[in-house]
Amino acid sequence: VNPFELRFALREDGWEIDGVTEVAEGDMQSRTGVTPFPQDNCWPWDANQILPHRISPHVFPEIKHQVKVSTYLFFQTPPGWALLMTDIPNIRRDFRVVSAMLDTDWYFPAHPWHTVLELPRGQGERVGDEVVIEAGEQLCRVIPV
Repeated sequence: VNPFELRFALREDGWEIDGVTEVAEGDMQSRTGVTPFPQDNCWPWDANQILPHRISPHVFPEIKHQVKVSTYLFFQTPPGWALLMTDIPNIRRDFRVVSAMLDTDWYFPAHPWHTVLELPRGQGERVGDEVVIEAGEQLCRVIPV
């Protein structure tokens, strides 16, 4: 569930995030006493990004309409289990969730897990259009596998 309103506006050069909130702890601090690295609640891919994933020049145009949104959660599963993060079925929204398998049985991150949202592209949008995700709206479905 998204605790903050997220607002994206289409500009001449693509989608921009209107305001971000720094996420300092998620639920890890209260569960483990470990203070995680801070991060923003939402951020776009960076064309010059090297870490944690290098973005190649030929790849960036294909993903520049995507944003990463924090789930505010730190997941860890027993050995042999993973989590599938995917879109919520039977809901039409102005964005879609890019499905991802999370290796939560061996990798415990120093920041909350995030989900990748794909904003509209080439479907009749115009500069000034907005996508708003209300506070309290479910972002994605998490399924143990």
